[in-house]
Amino acid sequence: MSCPFDFGHYRELLDAARAGGYRFAFFEGEPREGDLLLRHDVDISLDAALRLAELEAEAGARATYFLMTESVFYNLASAEGERALPRLRELGHSVGLHAVYPRAGSDERFRDDCPRAVGGQGRARVCGRRLGGGRRCRHVAQGGSRWPL
Repeated sequence: MSCPFDFGHYRELLDAARAGGYRFAFFEGEPREGDLLLRHDVDISLDAALRLAELEAEAGARATYFLMTESVFYNLASAEGERALPRLRELGHSVGLHAVYPRAGSDERFRDDCPRAVGGQGRARVCGRRLGGGRRCRHVAQGGSRWPL
């Protein structure tokens, strides 16, 4: 079976997931039966990420976008980058830090999201940082990757 790798087909997949009874969820807490967790590592294009985020929002889907603070393809300190973070949140998505090992540290632009990734192969710890609304981050970071507890 061959499917087109385009926005139209992705929208069909989102619609099929919703019709099949799946719920779009974030990486917060233990997944429940029927949860569908969408994550996107934004490695190359903020513009493409925003177009995808808008399509997902129109489909009633929520996703987590992991953005890099250091990239040869985009710059979060640019005008485009400064618009991207609030726009992703405005569309109802979650934003996380896509750290690049070995420079994996916190970044103030992610203070209301889970902001910390931990470098060091083989070491892991719970972030535990206070987030907006009195919540605490419950993600595990290990070697640049994060998993919810």
